Amino acid sequence: MSTCEGQPIPIRLGQYVYFYGVHLLLLLIATSAYLFFFQPEYLDVSSWAWALIILLWSAYNSPILSKFVGYEFLVFYRQACLRRFKTFRAITFIVSVPILLVVTLMFRELWSRWTYVDLIKTTTLDKSRESFPFVTAEELAQAFNLFPHRREVPFILARMSRLLAFDDETTNYNTYIAKFLQKIAVDAVLLRYGDRKVLERYEGAIDPIVYLSRLMVDARRADHKALTEAIEMLRRYRKTDGLAEFTRLIHEHELYEREGNREKLRGIQQEIEQLLVGIRKQESPRAHIEHLTSHLFQELLDHYAQLQIETASAGSARGDSVRHTVLLYSRVLTLRKQIASASEVPWLDGPGRFTLYHYFKHRVGRESNITREVLKLFDSLPGLTEAMDEKIFNAEAFKEFRSLETWDKGTPLSSSFSGKGMNERLVQWLRSGW
Repeated sequence: MSTCEGQPIPIRLGQYVYFYGVHLLLLLIATSAYLFFFQPEYLDVSSWAWALIILLWSAYNSPILSKFVGYEFLVFYRQACLRRFKTFRAITFIVSVPILLVVTLMFRELWSRWTYVDLIKTTTLDKSRESFPFVTAEELAQAFNLFPHRREVPFILARMSRLLAFDDETTNYNTYIAKFLQKIAVDAVLLRYGDRKVLERYEGAIDPIVYLSRLMVDARRADHKALTEAIEMLRRYRKTDGLAEFTRLIHEHELYEREGNREKLRGIQQEIEQLLVGIRKQESPRAHIEHLTSHLFQELLDHYAQLQIETASAGSARGDSVRHTVLLYSRVLTLRKQIASASEVPWLDGPGRFTLYHYFKHRVGRESNITREVLKLFDSLPGLTEAMDEKIFNAEAFKEFRSLETWDKGTPLSSSFSGKGMNERLVQWLRSGW
């Protein structure tokens, strides 16, 4: 029972329930909208936020908390609404219909974001543990399928690569990536991101097509079929993209190297030379910086150095090949020295793809099958190993790279991203890029 200017006004239970239900629904929608647009990294706590709102709203509508701050205003507002219930109902209907329509249209995106954030956090964020995450391939694939352009899954995969490919034995890692790819909706990714301009709307986005091409090669240990399929995918979907061109050339070098096709290796060498000239002539400063600071550019230089060795001619020309190879490797080190930071992640790949990295591992006594293959390659060019020792390993300018931990800086493998550091980085990324 309520009063209006001293006269009792009957209030039906249904009217009260309607008032309570409509406002509760609007509060829940407003909370979800706030998290969706402004705090997406906390979407996984939506259910807890809803429970708290239901509890508080129920308490506010109960006379038990009549002395709670704001209770008198709530009573006044509720009585005003119930006095003019028909008007109140019409207004809420007009307001609620477009809101519910928008919510319905956005429900799928909201659910996808909630699922993604929940997957990333529940599978990797353990603040009590200073270690690598261990997530199943199926869980990571589920997250990747939701938002293939985001950085969190590649970051986690990169960290797990150290655990799964311990001491350069990559069998477990290759198997894991193969299971991951089996669960990826590749056709959906190609359809959604076939036009690279789509990525421009997302902050910090990776190119999922380039990324998948590299995983395809890893999953099948760079066999002929995997390399051919990866190259074809890049040619079809990323024909004019600079970073994709780096990747394609790297794959083609691996393919022709396996085939032992010296003529095609020379063709790749010339194509890389032309590409490097083109990069220097780029008019767009943004594109120029993006290319030169990328991990793919360093990999390309590393492969270009390998090509100098593999295509070296006999006689005096070998001396030029030695000098050029050493210069290319020093350029890779200079780039990493200038860009790498202990607190940032400019690259989502570890150093394991570099022959230069494995040369340093050999020099510090960390031998493996890969280091032996790299030294065999270097020994095929007379004078190169000695030049590398003198101008690279023993050079004062590059002395920090004698510590293998230096190579992890700027990548997910950095010790800065163990446990708490990884948690903070992933939560920071979850705030944007949607």
